[in-house]
Amino acid sequence: MSLIDSILELKDRCHLAEEIGQEYQLSPKEIECVVEVGAGDGVCSKNLSESIGLSPSRGSRVINRLISKGIIENAPCRGDKRYVELSLTEDGRVCLDAIERKKIECEKEILGSLNDEERNTVAEGISLLLKVL
Repeated sequence: MSLIDSILELKDRCHLAEEIGQEYQLSPKEIECVVEVGAGDGVCSKNLSESIGLSPSRGSRVINRLISKGIIENAPCRGDKRYVELSLTEDGRVCLDAIERKKIECEKEILGSLNDEERNTVAEGISLLLKVL
């Protein structure tokens, strides 16, 4: 099995997108968007689209769906009035908390049978891979 196949299998075992997506009616890209907006304090829509790998037009559609669902809210972007600054609503923070809890559960499930040394080796290996990308 290739490295990429192994990574995809690990991701599939978590069922994050399916469970959160089903509960909150969110697509995988919408989930990514919620996480990204939740990580920053007032994220500009242009930067958000770039950070989750979407074109500005596709990013706008994802953002508009999240606004209509009451997950994020917008205000004019301080640096560039052509864009909007995004933040989570109260419902968005509840959604983000659910996403983070699910990520922690998945990590515990995946790493639970490993000892501390093995967990550190896995973490170091993943960090090394991310450095070269």
